[in-house]
Amino acid sequence: MKEKYDEAAQRHWRDAEWLRGEKRTENADQLYGLAAECAVKAVLSKLPGCSSGGELASGYKKHIDELWDRIPLQSVTKLAPTLQLLVQAGNPFQDWRVGQRYAGDGCVSCSSVTSHRQATKRLLGACGLSGSRGT
Repeated sequence: MKEKYDEAAQRHWRDAEWLRGEKRTENADQLYGLAAECAVKAVLSKLPGCSSGGELASGYKKHIDELWDRIPLQSVTKLAPTLQLLVQAGNPFQDWRVGQRYAGDGCVSCSSVTSHRQATKRLLGACGLSGSRGT
């Protein structure tokens, strides 16, 4: 399977927005995290030090809560300078876990999903996927 991080980021964003509108907070939050992860991986996959043979290196195949601290700031400077600034500002996904998909309803607060949505929206723009953000 060919990895298409840019397409996956856009799809996850659109689905998260729909779920948020339907008050499906936990699933929307999961998809905001996955959209953010895919947006970052779309940039990393274009960097020689992060990919090999067109595939992302295994050290970067992490979820956004762990991937954030592995983003090589010096490498992304030319390709995505705004991404570098966002990373330097701190990890907005430190409270996001892919394992939350197994939790019951109510495990994600409205403030958390709002924060993750805003961070994902910024990341999409920083990674050159701004056409997918909408409002």
